[in-house]
Amino acid sequence: MSCRDSIAVSTSRLALTLASARELDERGVSPDWRGHSDTQVLLAWIVAYGVESALERADGMFALALWDRKQAELTLARDAFGEKPLYWGLSNGRLLFGSELRALTAAPTPSHIATKTPPR
Repeated sequence: MSCRDSIAVSTSRLALTLASARELDERGVSPDWRGHSDTQVLLAWIVAYGVESALERADGMFALALWDRKQAELTLARDAFGEKPLYWGLSNGRLLFGSELRALTAAPTPSHIATKTPPR
């Protein structure tokens, strides 16, 4: 997976700072940085070290949707303590997700909304 092969959507407050970005630079695994957001640094960590390892290092609250274009795989994740919730549901055969319940209820005809998050 590369940053170009992935799409990440996140709502977060992570302690993945410039030090984390510098560590990636020093190891030679950093992308061409286009900003300084914690989501961009988290995505770079995921590409370099894998989803589980990167999320274990994520210090703070977050809800994340990560689409891997090559594998056609979606990963939904949230912080271990659930400070930033992740709601998901199915509506007319479509997967809906958001960090706020109103994101799901705003979709046309929500048929099932899960209030529990998937295990991390």
